[in-house]
Amino acid sequence: MCPFINKADNRCANHWTLRNIMQTFLHCADSYHACPVYRTLLQEQLADERQEHEVEESLAALAAG
Repeated sequence: MCPFINKADNRCANHWTLRNIMQTFLHCADSYHACPVYRTLLQEQLADERQEHEVEESLAALAAG
């Protein structure tokens, strides 16, 4: 299952319709690794985590110095 399924991202919203529900469920439950939105969200999450880590390191360096 796509780990971002509960994020309610607008980039996914047009897929989540009753008309597309079966195809969307199969895609989001099974083939999400191939989804360009998934890859974008993953890259954004990793960048945010990297930035948070850098801020924490900077604050620790300031506190130590």
